Amino acid sequence: MRNSHQKINSLCPRRFYRHAKEAQYFDVTEDNGRIILVPVRLNQANAVRAKLADLGLSEDDVSDAVSWARNEARNEARNEKNSA
Repeated sequence: MRNSHQKINSLCPRRFYRHAKEAQYFDVTEDNGRIILVPVRLNQANAVRAKLADLGLSEDDVSDAVSWARNEARNEARNEKNSA
């Protein structure tokens, strides 16, 4: 689950922010009763976009690939169900 800095602000002490100054969003997980906040770096998304642009892939190409993968998954599930 991702949460914004503003939502986390009401939950965490101020000293927390000294360690996570630049983060605007946090990935929130739970591990054995502990809440773990990991800063999300939005520039990673920009790196992915740049790589896709370098490869000459457009949003339509990505959308087509996702649709194809989802259809393949459905077809595999049907085949497994029919063979059982």
